[in-house]
Amino acid sequence: RPGLLYSAPMDSDGLSMGMIRNRGPWWRGGLMACLAVMVASALPLSAQTPMAAASRQSAATLVPIQVTGTQTGPGLWRVSKPGHVLWILGMTSPLPQHMQWQSQEVASALARSQVLLDPPGVKMKLDTGFFGKLWLLPSLIGVRNNPDGQTLRDVVAPQDYARWQVLKSRYLGDSDKVERWRPLFAAYQLYRKALAAHGLDGSGDVLEDIRRLARADHLQRLPTKTLVLIEQPRHLVKTFKRSDLDDRQCFAQTLANLDVDMQTLRQRAGAWAAGDIEDLRAAYAHDERVTCMDVVSEAGFLKQQGLNDLPARQRQHWLQVTRDALEHHAGVFATVPMDLLLASPSPYLEGLRAAGYQIEAPDAAEPASAEPPPVPAGAVPAGAPARSGSVTQ
Repeated sequence: RPGLLYSAPMDSDGLSMGMIRNRGPWWRGGLMACLAVMVASALPLSAQTPMAAASRQSAATLVPIQVTGTQTGPGLWRVSKPGHVLWILGMTSPLPQHMQWQSQEVASALARSQVLLDPPGVKMKLDTGFFGKLWLLPSLIGVRNNPDGQTLRDVVAPQDYARWQVLKSRYLGDSDKVERWRPLFAAYQLYRKALAAHGLDGSGDVLEDIRRLARADHLQRLPTKTLVLIEQPRHLVKTFKRSDLDDRQCFAQTLANLDVDMQTLRQRAGAWAAGDIEDLRAAYAHDERVTCMDVVSEAGFLKQQGLNDLPARQRQHWLQVTRDALEHHAGVFATVPMDLLLASPSPYLEGLRAAGYQIEAPDAAEPASAEPPPVPAGAVPAGAPARSGSVTQ
């Protein structure tokens, strides 16, 4: 193929982390400087004052979240014009591990659709050929490490390193290699291991179930990721390795709020599994966090490649693909990160409203559809209980 592709979602909070799936070494299949952008988008940076030590200790002693039985998840947003309907399932990540999910509403909406849209995201392509990629590999060695052989003890504040040692012992054990990593990547590794310890995982299984249903209904699957061409990737790698990436604030805040973040993510995961939109609205409404992406977005190597405005470019591309799909099809189904739908205002929903579409939320007073949709084969029959399981926080 003429280019090397790296694909990962550009969403806020835990969603990006849950959906980033690395195969082999972190540098395989892409550029570490680009992965820094993805990692930064996954890590939350709290704008709030960290909770007292006693509260953090209480959060740290929580047992892993447990889900039993089959969960339906939340209802669907309905975006419509006469003769054209877009159904949107809001996704939260991470979700409870080993969760069994089944939704009659989703299955019915898919049965009435002709197109399944992929989640919004970004696809990185290196502007180099096969031999250029081989020439690039040696420069990637050590790219996630601190410059000049420094360790975390050398580059972060003493109080942050003391907190790091406590959390590292709890979630990472005696691993020494992470001590050489840049604060951004060390924080990501800690965050990922903490998710697993609290019984949380990505939302990939739900997305795969949706794709399986779509294949059974012969839906066309449309990509929505924004393509970003990385020019002069070898120069970018060298620049990244020499750069003084200002990720210490990201590291400090990730550590200071890690246990509180885990508690918040557990609550969101449980609310999503139970289909409780009201609880989800409350959970996101009181979240004043920004992402570590905001901390590193001003880095020079990001600006050079046009990577500092990815969220806006991603949104504009998704809206264009969605509007085009709705113009040519009567039914379209999409999945979008829940925080992008519950934002007030939601730039994604408002972009569709500006194009003349009516928006109905899942917890609206009126039902999303006046007539009952047909139930596809294998779906939960009408009249079945809305939920047959439980969530234990």
